[in-house]
Amino acid sequence: MFPKPLLAIIGRILATLSTVLILVGAAGIVAGTLGPWATFRVFHNIEINLPGIIFLGGGLCLSVAALVFLGARRSPLLCLAGALAVLFWSGEAQKRVPERVKFQLAGSQLVLASTVNRLLDQFHIPDIEVANFGTKNSELLGEGLDWTLKGANVLLLGSLVGLPVDPLAVWIFRRTARVRCCFCGVKWLLSRSARFCPSCGESTLPSSWRLCPGCGTKAKKKDQHCVSCGTAIVSES
Repeated sequence: MFPKPLLAIIGRILATLSTVLILVGAAGIVAGTLGPWATFRVFHNIEINLPGIIFLGGGLCLSVAALVFLGARRSPLLCLAGALAVLFWSGEAQKRVPERVKFQLAGSQLVLASTVNRLLDQFHIPDIEVANFGTKNSELLGEGLDWTLKGANVLLLGSLVGLPVDPLAVWIFRRTARVRCCFCGVKWLLSRSARFCPSCGESTLPSSWRLCPGCGTKAKKKDQHCVSCGTAIVSES
């Protein structure tokens, strides 16, 4: 067991490191969603970049980052849920964004074919193509999506670092975690702080610890007297 002052110092270090990582991750998500999620060329030489914020997934990712800056950073557990959500939406965007871009380009090509290209055909002029529809999906993805994914990973790391010192996570753990008796296998909530199994009555303390018969304070195996009340502790044979 670590002394309480040392645990407090470790807790402050984890909390500070967690906050820094969470803020860096959220900043990366903002930069990513404002950056290009899709990049392609039209009419062979005109490059177009579409920011992630115009896509549904990009808007949701930006909302998570905004919530982090507005105060959710104080709860690593909430940031963990946000990071997982951003990773999911970004992963879906890697599949959906190229499909949507190609769909919009195909629609533009149909409109062009029904107007301008029909007129050009009368003069035997080659048709105008909006874009190269043989482009691979991976080549249509912009670097902003990569920034978003990296920001989400940093946010996830910061959330995991801060979980041990997150009051909300600790509160949930204490009220949901269960202890199992190593003698009869019965389980009970950790929040009960039971020193003896409610089923078989065996001690729940490690074999190297005993209880003082006078005040119930934990005593180590080699202790002859209680460190709290001084009561003699009978050695186990």
